[in-house]
Amino acid sequence: MKNVFLLLVGVLLLAACSTPKKYSYHFDHYNYNIGKKKTSAPRTSLADNREEITDNSMRVEDSPIQVTSEDLVASVEKTAPLPVKSAPTAEKNAVAKKYSAMSKSEKKEFRKSLIKEIKNLKKIKKGDNNTSPNNTKVMDYNLKMAIIFGAVALTLSFFGGVNSIFWVLSVVSLVIGVVFFIKWIAEQ
Repeated sequence: MKNVFLLLVGVLLLAACSTPKKYSYHFDHYNYNIGKKKTSAPRTSLADNREEITDNSMRVEDSPIQVTSEDLVASVEKTAPLPVKSAPTAEKNAVAKKYSAMSKSEKKEFRKSLIKEIKNLKKIKKGDNNTSPNNTKVMDYNLKMAIIFGAVALTLSFFGGVNSIFWVLSVVSLVIGVVFFIKWIAEQ
């Protein structure tokens, strides 16, 4: 018995260490350019192309991008560009007049509504979009039951090798889960 075991281990070891001829690749045996046509385009150097472009095709007057020598000068000064201030428009003046014409209680109410709108805009910009836990829809009952029974069926199937009763309970719970899933799909 011991000799048979050692013989079996030796054969497996030799088989595992042998070279796999099926998966070996011979780079020098295959020529992939056999069926391809050869292109006979003359190759030109970069210097030849540059001479052609500067001599014939592109002149400064014809160029869509015209760059002058003044544009190519750089400066190392640390001056920031001055911000452009816009003059108050007629709409801004009208809103200012309306606000100044309001009474004290109207101004207070206007400020409260303005603050509320700003908070709503911040929520929208932040990406909340009213998806707080109170506003979200709760998972549908049939879908929840289908997930629960599916998980139970999976768990019981793991114990199917221990006893056949686990396998039977797994199949039953899987069928119940499928029924709930079909009910959920029918409602959608």
